[in-house]
Amino acid sequence: MLDRLARNPDFLQIQGRGEPDADKELDRELILRFFAMKRSRQEFATPMWKFLNAEMKDYRDADDSQLAKLEEMFCRTAALVWLLFGPDACRDTSQSSSSKAASSSKKQPSLDPHLWDAVMVAVSEELQLDSKREKELKYAKDQIQLAMKQLLGNKDFRDSLNSRSKKWAVQRVLLVQR
Repeated sequence: MLDRLARNPDFLQIQGRGEPDADKELDRELILRFFAMKRSRQEFATPMWKFLNAEMKDYRDADDSQLAKLEEMFCRTAALVWLLFGPDACRDTSQSSSSKAASSSKKQPSLDPHLWDAVMVAVSEELQLDSKREKELKYAKDQIQLAMKQLLGNKDFRDSLNSRSKKWAVQRVLLVQR
């Protein structure tokens, strides 16, 4: 399943890649982070690798039906995150220049794994609320982008992106959902 998800076009675009990570590390880690933070962020503990290993162990005996549901949830979430945020998805763009000339010569900020956790989980949970929610989120794309820009402009939130604490792992998702 991880290999299939690593080739998902929306996921690749969010990462700014044309193909999966050749070393099979970063993209698989991001996928596992999504599932782990979605299901178990209240139990999050460092180091991250132990948290992710525990999550993998929990899914080791999952049947095809369970895996299909997880895969569908991931693909649907990645598609909406890409649609809402495009190349800025899961990146701290607050330090970027607003000048088009300057931004065209500057490299795109790299994907922030803590922002990835927060955005992907928040969007996934919104999608689970009801069947109309996806359409509502698409319709509110401009407002969502503005809210994210404001959130990324908040120094406390940006500082939280450097924290590995359970408190901030949970809090970041709540802040993105608002």
